[in-house]
Amino acid sequence: SHISAFNLAPNASVSLIIDGTAQNITATTDANGSVSITLATPLSSGKHEIVVTAGKKSAYAVVVV
Repeated sequence: SHISAFNLAPNASVSLIIDGTAQNITATTDANGSVSITLATPLSSGKHEIVVTAGKKSAYAVVVV
């Protein structure tokens, strides 16, 4: 599974929460505040809540796989 987020804080460390569980990732936004993350394990089928945070900005999504 691949997750992309935009309009976050530029050049900031990223945290990722999926279904309420923090994920162990190392990622940094680019100068435009964008980030792309490839998950080591694909999301299972069903509905998932995803929160990507960098600096004081967050992106929230509910996805169905």
